[in-house]
Formats: sequence, structure tokens, C-alpha cells
Amino acid sequence: MKKLIPVLTMTMLLNACAGMSQLSDIVKKPTVSYQSITLGNVSSDSIELRPTFSLLNSNSYAIPVDTVDYTLSLNGKQVSSGVTQSIGTLNPNTPKDITLGIDVAGEVLKTLQQSLFTTKELNYKVAGSVKVMGVSLPFEHAATIFVPEVTVSDVVVTNANMSELTVRVKLAIDNRNDFLLPLDNINYTVATNGRDLVSGTLTNQQIKQGNNVLEVPLTIATSKLVTSLFSVMKNPNIPLQIKVQSPLFNVDETQIINLRSLF
Repeated sequence: MKKLIPVLTMTMLLNACAGMSQLSDIVKKPTVSYQSITLGNVSSDSIELRPTFSLLNSNSYAIPVDTVDYTLSLNGKQVSSGVTQSIGTLNPNTPKDITLGIDVAGEVLKTLQQSLFTTKELNYKVAGSVKVMGVSLPFEHAATIFVPEVTVSDVVVTNANMSELTVRVKLAIDNRNDFLLPLDNINYTVATNGRDLVSGTLTNQQIKQGNNVLEVPLTIATSKLVTSLFSVMKNPNIPLQIKVQSPLFNVDETQIINLRSLF
């Protein structure tokens, strides 16, 4: 009897394997297609890439989906990899989106930013496979991230008196990417002749695709700009050096404002 048990066990395993083989013949493999990519958290410490792929089960019944493994390559060099938790059930004929959260930080982020600021673009590739019923379904998407083109389009003095000036700085931003840029930390500094006048941070900015205009309202003490009315009468044109820094772009431009309205 003891000798019979291993024989029975092996027979059951062989029958199970045969059943699985027959099952794989009648189950249609789900398809994987790229949908989009967005940026999640963007800060000076990390940038999160969030590519989305869609799974479609063309069978007439639900099937289980296990995990997704993935890699991220930047300019042809693999910089990150990971595996998701179990995805769950894939219902029939209903697309299911899978969004990966890939954080780029540390030395990889420094390299990324150096490339972005130097070449103004970065080639990336997300690749991997979806595990479905013991079958690996590969996916891949490669594209380019572009640094937005940013210029100081206008500087307008909206009010001027002997105590303070209110100034509106307009930034023209051209986002050539096919996704929105969420920027939570845009730091700015305004100076004149080497003297800092005002600084601050813009938070929760959503830079949409295409052309954008970002306004930065400033209040500057007049005494920081001019030493006396006589100096303004002699030369009412004052240079403003405007510096803007963010995880994705930097700006350093000088604009001239006219203070003749003080007279």
C-alpha cells in the first residue's frame, strides 16, 4: 500500500498538468496595450513616472491576473526595476488599466536632471511582462520627455509709489510633452544690480500640454530699488534679474522696468 501512494500521487500530477495544457489551448491570451504616461510627484528629491497599460480579456469568463514586473531605461541605460502586487481578476471584455508608479531619485535623478538641462530631452523606455495564468505577456513603450521651453514674456508694473511697487511677471511655458506637468515647487528670486529684492515659491502648478502663461505677482519695497528720487529722475530704467528654478527647468533672465510713474 505504501508503494502505491507515490504512484497515485504522480498520476494525479500528470493528469493535472495535462489538464492545464488543454486549458491553455482554449483560453485566449489577454492583450496588453500602452495607454499613456503621466508624472506623479515631482520634487527636488524625486520624480515619479506613471505609465499606464491596458489589459483586455477577450474570453467570455473572468481570469486571474498575477503580478507585473517592469524595468525603466533612460537614454538606453536601465535605471530601475520592480514587481507589483497581485493585480486581481480580469473581467471578460472589459479593459483594465494598470498604472505603474516608478520613482526616480538619488544619483539617477541627478543624472536625469543633468541630461534634461543639457540636451532639453530624455529618452525613456518602460518594458516588462504581465503574469496571467502562468503565461508572461510582454509590453514595452519608448518615447521622449521634453524640457518645457520657459521665457519671461512680460514684466508689468501695476502700481508704484514711494513705499512699494507691485509687479506682475509673466512666464511663457511651452510644454511639448503629451502629458501634464505637475510642479509643486517653483522657486523664484528677483534681484537688481546684485541685490536680492524678493523671493518665494509657487506650489501646486499644473502645466498643461501646449502653451501656458504663469503669472508671478511681486511686491517690492521701493527703497530697495532706488536710493533717491534724483537717481530715478536721472535713470528711470531699472534692471530686474529674474531667476526661476524647478525640478524640470531653470530660467535666468533680466528685464527692464520703468519707474517714471513715480514722479
